[in-house]
Amino acid sequence: MLNPKQAATKTKIIALLGSGMNHTDIAKTLGCSTKTVQRVSTSIRPVLAEVKDLISEYRRLLRERLPIEERVGLYEKIARKVDRNPFAAMRALERVDDLDGILTAKDEIKRPQEGSRENQPMFTLPPGTSIQVNITAPDQAIDVTPNKNPEEQLK
Repeated sequence: MLNPKQAATKTKIIALLGSGMNHTDIAKTLGCSTKTVQRVSTSIRPVLAEVKDLISEYRRLLRERLPIEERVGLYEKIARKVDRNPFAAMRALERVDDLDGILTAKDEIKRPQEGSRENQPMFTLPPGTSIQVNITAPDQAIDVTPNKNPEEQLK
């Protein structure tokens, strides 16, 4: 049984493996060993194979039982019900646009921009610049403890 920290690390490793990141980069990102990443990868490999089989079977059955022509007809039917359910009509149109490869303004915002893959500095300072941060506390402490007597609090 994994403790909560180990479980969280395993979940993060699985997510990063799914994103296509390599083992070394995952280990550096999470501050764990490459061996830990390899161990998690090996432990989930049978599950991934099973999931891929299930997805391919699901897709096969979907194509068999609900061919594309019927799906298009259903999307059209939903999209034309603007008066009865405008939200469903909008979502159906968005889905059709998505399938057709049409990008909406919302999709453009979500899409990663060119060149944004690296971390960009918020600002750059000229060479030789030094930064100093001072944290000061007020001279007098303020007592914020509530009084036990509610009448005194009103004064």
